Amino acid sequence: MKVSFLYTAPYKSTGIPIGLSYLIALAKRDHAVSLFETTFIKGDSTELFKQFIAKESPNLLAIHTTSLCLPIAIKLIQSLKNCPVTVWGGVGPTVENDMLNSYGEVNFVCIGPGEKYLMDLLGSKWDGILPIPDWSLFDSRHFNRPFKGQIKRWGNFQLSRGCPHSCSYCVNFFYHSIGIKPFYFQPENIIKEIQILSKEYKLDIVRIFDECFGWKIDNILKFAELYHDKIGLPTIIETRPEVITPQMINILKTINCISISIGIECGNQVQRKEVLNRNVDNGTIIRAYDLLHNAGIRVSSYNIIGWPYDTEELIQDTINLNDLCKPDFESWFLATPFPKTKLREFCIKNDLLEVDYIPDYTKESIIRNPHLSKNRLYDIYETISKRKK
Repeated sequence: MKVSFLYTAPYKSTGIPIGLSYLIALAKRDHAVSLFETTFIKGDSTELFKQFIAKESPNLLAIHTTSLCLPIAIKLIQSLKNCPVTVWGGVGPTVENDMLNSYGEVNFVCIGPGEKYLMDLLGSKWDGILPIPDWSLFDSRHFNRPFKGQIKRWGNFQLSRGCPHSCSYCVNFFYHSIGIKPFYFQPENIIKEIQILSKEYKLDIVRIFDECFGWKIDNILKFAELYHDKIGLPTIIETRPEVITPQMINILKTINCISISIGIECGNQVQRKEVLNRNVDNGTIIRAYDLLHNAGIRVSSYNIIGWPYDTEELIQDTINLNDLCKPDFESWFLATPFPKTKLREFCIKNDLLEVDYIPDYTKESIIRNPHLSKNRLYDIYETISKRKK
C-alpha cells in the first residue's frame, strides 16, 4: 500500500513532531511512505499539495494536525478532486472528532495515540514496541534552532507522553476525562533512540520534549544515569516549578541540562488557582528559579495574559513575579480557549467568545473582556513581549 502523510504546521514552526515520526517508522515496515509538510511553505500550499498527491497517488492519506492548523488541513483535503481514503490524527482531530466526522472527505479519525490504530488500519502486525523514530522524510531545516546567538542542531525526544495536571487552558483535562492517561516510556528504549539519531543527524542539543519533565521522579532516575553514561549531550527541557527541588537539580546536572523552561503563566495566586487551575504559590515559583540560577542553569519563563476578566493590575502581577524570578528569557502569549479545555467551557458559559475559530495565540485574542479593551490588551502584549528575548 502507498501511504502519504500530511503534516500541517505554522510557518517555520520547527521541530519534528515525535508522535508522527513513530507513525512513519511503523508504516514504512510494510508500505511505501511519503510526507507533505507545510512547515516551510509561506502562504497557500494548495497547489504544491495537489502536485504531491498527483505524483504519489496514495491509497491512504494520514493527516497529522493541531487545532490551530486543522482548518489548513481541511482546506488542503477539500482541494483534491479525487481524495484518497483519509485518516486523521493528532491533537486537533482528537478534540474535534465530532466536527470532523461531518465532512465527507473524512473516513477515519484516531482519538489519542495512533500507533496501534494506524497499524490495525494498515493490516500490519505490531508487537507494541515503538520503533526508532523516522526523521528522514522531514525538511532538514527542522534541526536548526538558535541558542545563545548560535545556530545549533536540535532533536526532539520524549521520556513521557502526556501530563498529570489539568490546567484550564490545556487539552490534558479532556484527555484525562476520556481515559488517556500520561505514562513513561522505558528509559532504555529512549536512550537507544537518542544514541542512534543524535549520531545520524549530528545533533548538538537533545530536547527532551516532555510536557512536565520529572512528574514522577523515580521514573527519570534510571534515565538520568543511562544518559550520563552513554550520551552526555546538552539537554533542554520544560517542567513545572513544583518539580524543581535540590534532588531535581542533581538530576538536571546529571543529564547536562543547559536550559529549562518553566511556566509562571500568571503572577496572581488567586487567578492562577481559580482561572488556570494551577495550585502553586508564588514562593514555590521563586524558589524554583533561585535553585536553577544557583545551579548555573539557564531558565526561561512562559507567561500568558488576556484571561477572562483580566485587568491591567493582574497583568502587572505577572510582570512583577517575572522581575522577582529573573528568568534569562521570557515568552509571552495571549490566552486561547482551545477546544475541549476548561477555559473554553468557561468562556462559552459566560458568553466571552467573540468568534468560534482558534486564533494564533501570539497575535490575537478572541476572549471578550469587560475590564480591558482589545486595543489596550494588544498594546500591553506588544510591550511586554519585548522584555527579554
